[in-house]
Amino acid sequence: MKKAVYAHCSAGLIGAVVLLGMTGEVLAQEDTERAMRIRAQMGAPVSVQTVENELKGLRYDINSNLGSLSERLMAIEQDMVDLKARLRVLEVRAQTGGRHLNTEGAASGNSP
Repeated sequence: MKKAVYAHCSAGLIGAVVLLGMTGEVLAQEDTERAMRIRAQMGAPVSVQTVENELKGLRYDINSNLGSLSERLMAIEQDMVDLKARLRVLEVRAQTGGRHLNTEGAASGNSP
């Protein structure tokens, strides 16, 4: 039972590390770089149309990044489901003494 708990905890930890790795570039932006860009943008004269176009571009970028993250998260969730299924199979094999569970053979009467 403890091994199963440790396996689930380690799978969760691995998932968190992978998620952090995917979003690391977004979170790694330094505050000094951001402050310099904001100051440069505040000093430059711009029209309302330019600001609206930039906002549209930012919205598009945010939506596409969120879509990409969503796809990655769904792939990670599917991988975790697959890993949990493999874990269950290994746990059953360990409980049965390492014998393979052959459902096809059992149905035909040729169990190992």
